[in-house]
Amino acid sequence: KLDFPPPDFDVPVSDYLLNKEQIKSIYESSLSIGNFASRLLVLLFPELFTHENLRKQYNCSGSLGKKQLDPTRIKLIRHYVQILYPRAKNDRVWTLEFVGKLDERCRRRDTEQRRTYQQQRKIHMPGPDRREFLSYAINPERFREEFEGPPLPPERSSKDFCKIPLDELVVPNPDFPVPSLYLLSDKEVREIVQQSLSVGNFAARLLVRLFPELFTPENLRMQYNHSGACNKKQLDPIRLRLIRHYVEAVYPVEKMEEVWHYECIPSIDERCRRPNRKKCDILKKAKKAKK
Repeated sequence: KLDFPPPDFDVPVSDYLLNKEQIKSIYESSLSIGNFASRLLVLLFPELFTHENLRKQYNCSGSLGKKQLDPTRIKLIRHYVQILYPRAKNDRVWTLEFVGKLDERCRRRDTEQRRTYQQQRKIHMPGPDRREFLSYAINPERFREEFEGPPLPPERSSKDFCKIPLDELVVPNPDFPVPSLYLLSDKEVREIVQQSLSVGNFAARLLVRLFPELFTPENLRMQYNHSGACNKKQLDPIRLRLIRHYVEAVYPVEKMEEVWHYECIPSIDERCRRPNRKKCDILKKAKKAKK
């Protein structure tokens, strides 16, 4: 059995402390360890997750003109993540694998789509004796990005990250050589925008579309990331450049370098890390690490 030690630092508000059953419950409703961290963010920062979307003013570091999230609660999130994922004790791993994920969750606005999907989960989620995620097929096309549920129909979409009206969106041809099979039509790009809740999620969905060989039951994408860091292989630079080309087409901003670095790359790397498998595998690995 896993140990659930209390934090070794002062937590001034006792309501932020979670017991073993709460941690297990959150874990069992998560699709990845990154999603587990995102759910902890929602739980520990309730004042930011309201219809006012105040969280969009915050991120972990206070960079990009944002306010900094309460460091004590972020430290507590890391503490709980480390229980299930000991590698998060490494500062580099925490920064590369989780900080971007938490920042992305702050950027994402709550929509009717998310609220509807949450209601569906209350109805369809298996009970405690069947929590093996059997309702999720291995086919990656049936997995939903970041627990976001099915896409909204076009007439109900409100994508505040897309700076151009979708009916006026025309994607220019890339000014670099790209194999034709990877090129998307304007209609295809619009459809992916419709399915996305943030610019980072848009980049992650393009990853799935442009790297089909990595999104199979073999989970080959887990061997890759954007840069080739952390002993991973580097994703094909041409297709990554094409993803950025499409991001720039729908999100033309002056600070594209910062948007790409802080919003898109973390989402791409997180999507590569997320496997198609039962979540009990993470618990098994955590138990082995404790031995």
